[in-house]
Amino acid sequence: MLREARFAPGVALVVLAAALSAMALAPAASAQQPAQEQPQRNAGAEAPDAAPAPAPPAFDPETLPEVVARVNGVAISRAELVDEARGAYAQLRQLGQAPALDASFYRGALDQRIASLLLEAEAKSRGIAATPEEVDQRFAAARSRFENEEAFQRSLAAQGLTVERARAELGQEISRYKYIESVIVPQIEISEEAMRSFYEQNLAQMRQPERVKLRHLLTQVAAGATEEERQKARQRADELARRAKAGEDFAALAREHSEDGTREQGGELPWIQRGQTLPTFEQAAFALEPGQVSDVVETPLGFHVIQAVDRQPERVAEYDEVKDRIRMVMQTEQAQERLRETVETLMAKADVERFAL
Repeated sequence: MLREARFAPGVALVVLAAALSAMALAPAASAQQPAQEQPQRNAGAEAPDAAPAPAPPAFDPETLPEVVARVNGVAISRAELVDEARGAYAQLRQLGQAPALDASFYRGALDQRIASLLLEAEAKSRGIAATPEEVDQRFAAARSRFENEEAFQRSLAAQGLTVERARAELGQEISRYKYIESVIVPQIEISEEAMRSFYEQNLAQMRQPERVKLRHLLTQVAAGATEEERQKARQRADELARRAKAGEDFAALAREHSEDGTREQGGELPWIQRGQTLPTFEQAAFALEPGQVSDVVETPLGFHVIQAVDRQPERVAEYDEVKDRIRMVMQTEQAQERLRETVETLMAKADVERFAL
């Protein structure tokens, strides 16, 4: 979908995009609470007298006026609000949430739309708004992800968008990111002392499960392959396992014979934890010691030969291993707060008229 083609100038800003989208739709306090501080119900406790929470009343956006708000004279139409709500709902669904599409949700979507217009206007006033060339580039990139023009137009229609509306949304999105990158991010400073303090206070979250580093090679078996084809693939894998166990360079064997996307890297895989791969592959991988080569392992993909390169037991990650991630988390938290303060300041100075919600 077009909205999935995000303008992402930096890792922290990818997270900021979600913060901006959810800013009016989720309370800030709940987003900041660590998981262990969330209230837990005793699984064995019964509450027979507790009445279920009443369902929110059904809300029909078609009952809203044609223009739901004006921001410094710029109208926000009902159609724009419905589109904003639809996009916000899709993003929350991707995060595993299923909010009720009630009046409060649409109110939050309207707040979000107002915030977007204010940030775009502020970007324009600073001379950092999206240029037509930037919009053209992003729009072309979004369109290129579709097989043909018909598929692209179907996607737009499914989102209730015209080409003009989609381009306008991309321009607003690019302007917001440029504002965040140019104005918000330079204000953020994270000291080494603050990062170390974060590390010490969150050691439980720094625990790293057992993991293994592997190389592998694969002889593929196509879906619908005959038994003869399966046997030939198995024989090739058996021969490659024999050669690897005899001491031939595993990476060289993988580069020459593997039928997997990792062949150019000598079959090298990223660190793997339990639960991240196919069960039979996992069982064989975690049974190996560094340097060992497995027997042939069958999965739905075909026949694998695995070499263990390294393994790490469950442990608490060292500070230097996670400091970059800690910096990103702290930068994002600060940026979210500064962004929220910016929107509140702009809202206070703006001429905002709401005709609904």
